[in-house]
This record gives sequence, C-alpha cells and structure tokens, in this order.
Amino acid sequence: MKRFLIPLLTAFALPTTAVNAETIYLKCDINEQEGIVYKFTINEDNSTAQVLVPMARGYYKSYKASLLSTNDSFAAKVVYPEGSFTRHEISRVDGSYGMHMGAWKVDDIPEEKVATGTCSKEEKVETLF
Repeated sequence: MKRFLIPLLTAFALPTTAVNAETIYLKCDINEQEGIVYKFTINEDNSTAQVLVPMARGYYKSYKASLLSTNDSFAAKVVYPEGSFTRHEISRVDGSYGMHMGAWKVDDIPEEKVATGTCSKEEKVETLF
C-alpha cells in the first residue's frame, strides 16, 4: 500500500505551472487607406506572430514575424529577404496600431512610421480542414 500511496501523494504535492497557450487573432484597420486591413495571429508562448498583408482583390500574403510582447503592447517585426523590414506596434490598452518601415541593408534609409490605425480582437474562423 505504501508503494502506491507515497508516489500518489507526491504527484499531488508537486506544483504545476499553468500554460497560457492562448493564440490571439487581431485585425487592424489602416487610417490612411480605407478598406485596408492587416491581420495578425499572435503566439506569446513562442514569441512569434503571423502577419497577413493585404494584396489585390482581397487576397493576403502571409509572413512570419518575431514578436516582442509587454504588458501593454505587441511589436511584430517582419524582415524581408531584400533587406527591408516592417515593424507593427499594437497597443493592448486602446488597440492603436502603428507600422514602421525601414531597411537594414542600407544605412542611409531611416526607419519611419508609415501607417496608423486601430486593432480589434477577432475570433478564429472554424474550418473543416
């Protein structure tokens, strides 16, 4: 009986850590261009994000991004092969959005803010596959 009871009690006594594996889905409307919406899938557990960039005729192109998250904001950075990048900043407090562009291969092109907007939480779309 002791052989089974001691391991069982030990298992209950060990602390467990809660895993917050929530994936956050956001859509961000751009102020400067009506109808332009960026979409984000944010995974804080592995510090990654997926950025869906609007293309022509309602299509989106998907990019992987590195993620820096704090208590009050997200910053997702997409680095493109040709040497440029976009940094997307999203406030957790009021949903404000800012997009910065720059180039890491060319020193004389400074990073600048190119768009602003407002983000809102979006529910994941259920699909069959």
